[in-house]
Formats: sequence, C-alpha cells, structure tokens
Amino acid sequence: MILGISASGRPKGVISEAVKAILTASGSEYEYISLSNKNIRGCIGCTKCASDNRCKVRDDWQEIEEKMLKADAIVFGTPNYYNSINASGHACLERTFCFRHREIYDLAGKLGVVVSSGYNKENNVVNSFIEKMMLSNKMAVVAKVNCSGYSQCYTCGY
Repeated sequence: MILGISASGRPKGVISEAVKAILTASGSEYEYISLSNKNIRGCIGCTKCASDNRCKVRDDWQEIEEKMLKADAIVFGTPNYYNSINASGHACLERTFCFRHREIYDLAGKLGVVVSSGYNKENNVVNSFIEKMMLSNKMAVVAKVNCSGYSQCYTCGY
C-alpha cells in the first residue's frame, strides 16, 4: 500500500493534485491524506518516544504515524514557502524522529517519493529537505518531482 501525504494548505492545490496523480498512476492500492485540516505540532524533544519508537504527544500525528508504519511506500509533497518547506510539512516530517531510536528505524526500506514546488529545479531546497528526512529514516528515495503552478501572493503583488 502507498501512502500519499500532501502538506499543502490547499486541499485541491498543485501539490495535492500532484500527489494524487502519482498515487493514481502507480496502479497500486493507496491512501491519500491532506494535512490541511490536521493539527500536528512539531517535535517537542521530550524523548519519551525512545522507549518504544512511538510519539507520546497527542494530536493528529497518531493517525499518520500508524499509516506510515503500514505503508510500503510514502509519497510526500509540500509547497515551497520562502524557499523552505512549509510549517505543516516540517512538523509532520519532524515527528518521524520517533521512529529512529535504539538503532531501530521503523521506516527503513520503505520507498519514498518527494514532491514539491520550487523556483530552481536544479537546487530545490524543499526537495532536498524532504529527501534528507526520508534518508535519515533509512528510506529509499526512488523519485523526486518538482511541480510548478500557482505562485504565492508575495511574487504577484496581490
């Protein structure tokens, strides 16, 4: 099963649609999650997860945590905000720290697909950050997709 996660604030935005398109094109069983209506805080560094590789902070993370663990592959997409990953995407990826204690990497071997938007296809810092987080969890990044589309208001003046 493939898990698609869109960190876009727009449920039908460019990133959301790109993640959905990849899932559909895979021909495999999949599930799609939008973070746009989720409440996921960043890691607070309490290290309570070190005992069993499960985060103890209660919010919408637990739903995603279980789905990530069951998935064979994860397609993770987030827009580029100010040449950086957006806050909901960062919080979600940050919480995967709970999967990495005691030399146990719960996401190890899962396939990863990186999806982002960016202004510089050769040096997409958002793609690089998502890839770094996946590799830190010993996932195998098999593809990186750079989308273009709707520009943020700070580029158009409106």
